[in-house]
Amino acid sequence: MNWRLAGKGILCAKNMEIIIGEQSKGGESKFHQHSESEQAIFIIEGRAKVEVGDEVKEVGPNSLIYIPVNTKHRTVLLSDRLRCLVMYSPELKDW
Repeated sequence: MNWRLAGKGILCAKNMEIIIGEQSKGGESKFHQHSESEQAIFIIEGRAKVEVGDEVKEVGPNSLIYIPVNTKHRTVLLSDRLRCLVMYSPELKDW
């Protein structure tokens, strides 16, 4: 589940998008990339395996992950719940 905090007319943001994202046990995202946006993910709660390009690491609360434009990435949940702040710049056009 995602909640948009800024972007697409919210808070008059023109060049960024900020989302609170949540995943439940067993959640994961498929490998994907964003052709026009860089991304940062700040982990608030939970643990996940994050793959960015050829790099793989486990992350937990207070971890910050940066994903450059056009870089394949995915997350795999390692805890019962993952809650994170996700930022895109510029905002995603296909969300």
